[in-house]
Amino acid sequence: MGVPAIVGQSKRDVFHFLLDRVQDRLSSWKANTLSSGEKEVLVKAVLSALPTYVMSSFRLRRMLCLELMKKIRSFWWCNSGKDRSNHWVHWDLLCRHKKFGGLGFQDFEAFNLALLTKHAWNLQLHISRWDKPDTLIWAPERNGSFSVRSAYALARSFSDPRAASSDGFHWRVVWRCATLSKIQHFLWRCCHNALPTGLSLLWRGCVDSLLCSRCGMEEESLVHLFFRCSHSVQVWRLSPFHLDFSSVSFHSFLDGWSFFIWWASTSPDQSLALGLMSFCAWFIWKARNHRVFHGLLWSLVQVAAKAVANFWEFQDARSLCSSLASSDSPSSARCWVPPAEGMVKCNFDASFSSQSSRGSGGAVFRDCRGHILHAVVFRPFLASSALMTEAYACLRAIFWASSFGYQRLCFESDAKGVVDAVQDASSCPFEIASICFDIRMDLQSFAVASLEHVRCLGNQVAHDLAMLSRDLFLVDQELFSLPPHISASDFGCHVIKSSMASPLSKHLDFLCGSSGSAGNEGTNENQ
Repeated sequence: MGVPAIVGQSKRDVFHFLLDRVQDRLSSWKANTLSSGEKEVLVKAVLSALPTYVMSSFRLRRMLCLELMKKIRSFWWCNSGKDRSNHWVHWDLLCRHKKFGGLGFQDFEAFNLALLTKHAWNLQLHISRWDKPDTLIWAPERNGSFSVRSAYALARSFSDPRAASSDGFHWRVVWRCATLSKIQHFLWRCCHNALPTGLSLLWRGCVDSLLCSRCGMEEESLVHLFFRCSHSVQVWRLSPFHLDFSSVSFHSFLDGWSFFIWWASTSPDQSLALGLMSFCAWFIWKARNHRVFHGLLWSLVQVAAKAVANFWEFQDARSLCSSLASSDSPSSARCWVPPAEGMVKCNFDASFSSQSSRGSGGAVFRDCRGHILHAVVFRPFLASSALMTEAYACLRAIFWASSFGYQRLCFESDAKGVVDAVQDASSCPFEIASICFDIRMDLQSFAVASLEHVRCLGNQVAHDLAMLSRDLFLVDQELFSLPPHISASDFGCHVIKSSMASPLSKHLDFLCGSSGSAGNEGTNENQ
């Protein structure tokens, strides 16, 4: 792997080959021909990965990390084929997570420390006063297991403590916008005031005039360029949204982006509306650049038409790719599927209320023909999260299966977090570790038993029972008939209700018929 067998006192000379490797890759790329999205992929997948193996064994000098950062930073900002270019955003900001306004580039010092911390974690000795050894829990991870990812995030929080305090809403919308990756990076630069407008170039001593290149009336700032310039105002009026910015005042582009988000929220598809707005802004910028660098002036109708045409061309290509991908991938069952002959399937679900910190649940048992054998509701119980509620519902479903005397069962739940935690103990969140341990042990008491994940539509009856139990029951109870509003919608009409009518079932029918279905409060976050 190219790691030196002997390391002397001068680590700079020993690890200088890392700089050579990075430079060799950079020399083979033409940075000025790559879009921002393509550069991001190369930085994260290639350049940042080159020193990883060395950093997992040795602590690199700070100066070496800075030199690696300098080479990557120069590649990122280079767009004209020149060795020197303006660096519009500080490197620390580029290393922030995307949801905090950065690009998620690697901080080599923090990542080096996270990799070495993994070795220290693995060398810990656990001494216990009891027969069972103590478990060392890594608090930043839900499952209590150490991960380089969380260690890196912790190291970054010390070097950039203000990152986590950034408003992540605007940035999430930028990266989820239905547009090209290069336009997403363009919006990101706009929100950071990192475009070479006349005003920004004047501050850096690059130009002598800061007037708008199109109207020549005001200084060319981002706010003027996109919202105040007479040309831009007309383009927005000609767009399908017919926006009028003549009476709106923004202090920064981020204010304008907030207005876009609010406006798009009134449309049926927010992501699609923001995508079209982003194309309009992109072509306003392209029209400005054609005027500055080529002396060409696009008409207002031409700018608006280019933006709309390119947007729908992108959406058509996007839809085509999605349809091809969905046709190639195997389709998973969306409805309830009966078990094999001689097996019983138990579907269970839970409902959690964060206001009362209480959960409840329900389970339904069916045979290979889809006939309901038993329906059970679980009494409300205290829980700290929806995940704990789902885990406890699984435990209660197993208890009832055992009390009914079944030995060949298939348990199904739409709580993927619980299913994964039971199937893989190493990924189990520590808040439900003891419950999952009991589930594994109880499953072994059956002749044949499995726990599988199912989509929400295939678990609808259990979901309705869980919502019902939250409002009507104080103890675990078997139901001898289903309430009217609960049907086997996840398996057609293959339901045979038991003829064992009881006062309890009549009471349920009356309550459910008068009060309607339960509300949506506390919808499980694992669905």
